Amino acid sequence: MALTDFYPRVLNDMDKYEIVSRDLTFDFSGAARPWLNQDAYLTHMFNASSLFLPYVEGFVNYAVHNAMQSVEDKKLLADCRQFIQQETLHAREHVKYNGVLGFYGFSCSDIVQSIKNKLKRIRMKWTILSVLGAAAGFECFTAIISQVVLEEGLLNQADENLKRFWRWHMTEELEHKTVLMDLYHYLGGGYFRRISILTLVLIGYCCYGMRIYFNLLRVGHLSRWKGLACICGKKSFFRKSLIQAFRCYHYRYHPRLMRTDHLRAEDFSA
Repeated sequence: MALTDFYPRVLNDMDKYEIVSRDLTFDFSGAARPWLNQDAYLTHMFNASSLFLPYVEGFVNYAVHNAMQSVEDKKLLADCRQFIQQETLHAREHVKYNGVLGFYGFSCSDIVQSIKNKLKRIRMKWTILSVLGAAAGFECFTAIISQVVLEEGLLNQADENLKRFWRWHMTEELEHKTVLMDLYHYLGGGYFRRISILTLVLIGYCCYGMRIYFNLLRVGHLSRWKGLACICGKKSFFRKSLIQAFRCYHYRYHPRLMRTDHLRAEDFSA
């Protein structure tokens, strides 16, 4: 069955993008400092995400690997393989990143363990299609965050090593933004399952993310009120991303509708 059977208007240009796995390594020695615009609050918004991303990336790879067994479409299979390679490399670098944070006391091990346990229960108790729906919801949201951050040039004033890392990660998130949704619909996933699970994903991301964020503020002796203002203010990239995420509830939503080609042409070999 062809993917265009599901989204003929959106997917008729499916050969016009390419997913490229780039095996890069990064220097995270400055990760525990206010590396983004000399702003500790903004820095910890990114650090908080890093602390749980390796486990979420392992979860989405698990979802894709299991679902691939039922796929015959050659283009989709190739995309799935590249997706897994990209996410594996992302997780590897985030583990290194988090090791530096942990060395300086920014570990949040109890909260991270709670996330790992939650993802394990989902893998054990949910169907393959529902697990895939959760992975697709997460990938939709991270693609939106990546687009907002890159379009606003939020990383322009960051430490050079961390800027290069996050731009690499977010650019690749945009490259493979369609894979999970393509796979979900290929296996027959429906609208109501998708949006129900998406709601749980967004709630979980916000709740766990904010718990980690506020713990990082506590360790750094920073004000929770200022941290809350950083998250909820009109200029907050997270607030903007969350608002944009409501587009995902449209019946015909597909990440390919996001216009992000102008954000993907960058050389990371330097």
